Amino acid sequence: MKIAVNTRFLTNRQQEGVGWYTHEILSRMVKNHPEDEFYFFFDRPFDGKFIYADNVKGIHCMPPARHPFLFYAWLEWGLAPKLKQLKPDVFFSPDGFLPLSANVPCVPVIHDLAHQAFPAHIPFWHRQYYDYFIPKFVRKAQRILTVSEATKQDIVSRYDFDASKIRVTYNACRKVFRRLQAEEKRLTLNKMTGGIPYFIYVGSIHPRKNIERLIRAFASFKKETNQEVKLLLVGKLAWKALSIEQLQTELGLEDSVVHLPYVSEEELPLILGAAQGLVYVSLFEGFGMPLVEAMHSGVPIITSNCSAMPEVAGQAAIKVNPVDVQDIAKAMELIFFDESLRKKLIEQGIVEKQRFDWEESSEKAYRVLREASA
Repeated sequence: MKIAVNTRFLTNRQQEGVGWYTHEILSRMVKNHPEDEFYFFFDRPFDGKFIYADNVKGIHCMPPARHPFLFYAWLEWGLAPKLKQLKPDVFFSPDGFLPLSANVPCVPVIHDLAHQAFPAHIPFWHRQYYDYFIPKFVRKAQRILTVSEATKQDIVSRYDFDASKIRVTYNACRKVFRRLQAEEKRLTLNKMTGGIPYFIYVGSIHPRKNIERLIRAFASFKKETNQEVKLLLVGKLAWKALSIEQLQTELGLEDSVVHLPYVSEEELPLILGAAQGLVYVSLFEGFGMPLVEAMHSGVPIITSNCSAMPEVAGQAAIKVNPVDVQDIAKAMELIFFDESLRKKLIEQGIVEKQRFDWEESSEKAYRVLREASA
């Protein structure tokens, strides 16, 4: 089988979301299926480390696609003509974008429909692009992959797509995340907060991530319990991000909320693993990778009771109403003071994390590609 792939998210920048999914799925798929030919299409000069095996050929295809106008140019003027020459059996797109003019069976991965759920949180031109083209991509697809049952149901209800042609391929966890030894926790706590326990959030600082209510809930928790505890926010500022400093000043949390915009791949597992709990109360998620990372790290979870988060967290989390500040604050109080609950959630995490495996997701994605090409 000749498989063409949109690999524009495989870059030397720190991988996130779609980039990790692309890397983890493809690095396994090409090695597990040496009988097939893979053609990786990049929108910029690419690093040879992403050519994972001898059956992969990398192709640089102009122009760089980092803006909605350039998305169209790359797909229709750059990629589509090359696909017409190559004549692959199937086109696989981990970012969900498809060349509409190419006559090839297509399988996009639709990670979420956030642009539909929270349009005000998406930059104007991106929102216009998604609203116009995503329905066209869905209609063109022979099969669709999603990362959760929640997103699958969103696609079925929003676009009236045949549910039998959608498959769920869960995200999974990088091997760097693990339970820390007691001494590792002690050293990390001393380094990060001088030994003070802390809750942690991991992800971008973005309106949809509900950071303002998280900080207000933490302030309420501090006021009610009078405990010496901190909140670590690990992630870069995104579009329309709130002013963390302004909110800290308003709530008197200048010394209690710590924002870490950039954390190395080596540091993050230590910082997460030493936390009192992960508080991930986003308003909407197609999956929620930090939930699985917390399970592997032996950290109890507080998460939202909406979209994909209950599906991913299972029994390993306290589920709260993300727009109810007091509900979030009460969950933090439970995690902080109830040691038996903490242990129960950690033990449930050991069970729940077994559902998320990159090898299984990669093989399921490959079977879908073969179905679409038939």
